[in-house]
Amino acid sequence: PQHTVVPEPEDGAEGASGVPVQSLDQLYTQAKAVQLLLREKVTRVAVLSGGYLRARLADPDRPVQLVLASEEEEGGEEAQRVLWTPLKPPDRALSKVLVRYNGDPSQLLDVCREMVAFGSVGDMGKCLRELAADPDIRILRVKNRMSKLQDAVGSNGFRYVLVNLAFQSKEARALAVQGHVCELLLLPSAIASRLTPEAHERLLKLRALTEDRSVVRCVPPMVLRCLPWLVTTEARPEPSELDHQHARRSLVNSE
Repeated sequence: PQHTVVPEPEDGAEGASGVPVQSLDQLYTQAKAVQLLLREKVTRVAVLSGGYLRARLADPDRPVQLVLASEEEEGGEEAQRVLWTPLKPPDRALSKVLVRYNGDPSQLLDVCREMVAFGSVGDMGKCLRELAADPDIRILRVKNRMSKLQDAVGSNGFRYVLVNLAFQSKEARALAVQGHVCELLLLPSAIASRLTPEAHERLLKLRALTEDRSVVRCVPPMVLRCLPWLVTTEARPEPSELDHQHARRSLVNSE
């Protein structure tokens, strides 16, 4: 899947096909518009499947708590504490687009994202069935990281089901965001309760180590010196002769 911009139909024609998103500006404009639609849909399917949402706590020793989505929908005290997932930080989005997707922003599918936790795999499956039966959305891809065949070492034990979806409701068409792809994570509650901002930051640093090496090998050193913010906010050391050799080989192979 990829993000698209659906042009306005001409002469009343319907079914116009979208063109890939060309910039992060387009991507974030879509994401901001679709964010509320995603949160409303996440709340609804979580209520129907017995899911939990993350909430803030005043207790510094327990910064994250899981509350039933039904309590959030009723507008109780927990509704004021729900910890919704913000849009992906632009600097992280830029780095990911350049490093993983060769500069193509239409491939970045996790700018607008949310998560739901479940006490059992059965409830998680019920949520998937609710999503599949919902006429307002299209499921574009499902990644099952709960499978026993999935090696959890690469994700540091992070188990989940990832759903990429797009909205096709009347509201989405009115906002022209039916081409925007969202990400929904379905997590076991035991993992979601430990997914603190600090834990997420450690995971990002671990990924950055791998991405940093790939950038050094694939991007000419001159470009790296001009873009020191690409993978880290700290000052980069001068590239070694080995880095130059990798860069030269990459350029030769690309030709």
